[in-house]
Amino acid sequence: TGRKICRIGYDLSSEIEYLLTKGQPAKYALHPTLDRHVELLRRILLESGHSFLEVLPRPVDAPYICCLTHDVDFFGIRRHRLDGTLAGFLWRSTVGSLVQACGGRKRWKQVFKNWKACLSLPAVYAGLKRDFWNLFEEPHTKKNRQFGSPH
Repeated sequence: TGRKICRIGYDLSSEIEYLLTKGQPAKYALHPTLDRHVELLRRILLESGHSFLEVLPRPVDAPYICCLTHDVDFFGIRRHRLDGTLAGFLWRSTVGSLVQACGGRKRWKQVFKNWKACLSLPAVYAGLKRDFWNLFEEPHTKKNRQFGSPH
């Protein structure tokens, strides 16, 4: 039928999914595993003789490129229930804030704001108050209109 099939000996999709969702094990941190998978695909496509369009990681004649990104570490405190993330938040926003304010490294206004956030947690978990860690606009529901959406 004119089709070419290339067998590579492992499930490339699962390997890439693992790297993108779970990350690379620390002992292989110095190995560019994802880049090697991309290079394998590039080589297979080139050897196949089929035409394809490749978007280069940087412009052809540029020595480097700058890409601005935003890293989202936590998407809503409501997703954390009695875990290390919640415990860390509670410690930093109460005791940690107090210690920083006494040492002159934090303003008292921020300390009170952090304490207010801690005291609001039961209402956040009950859905009565906006999740202050959810920085993305939630669907417009009656609850969001009543209590205010994040944006």
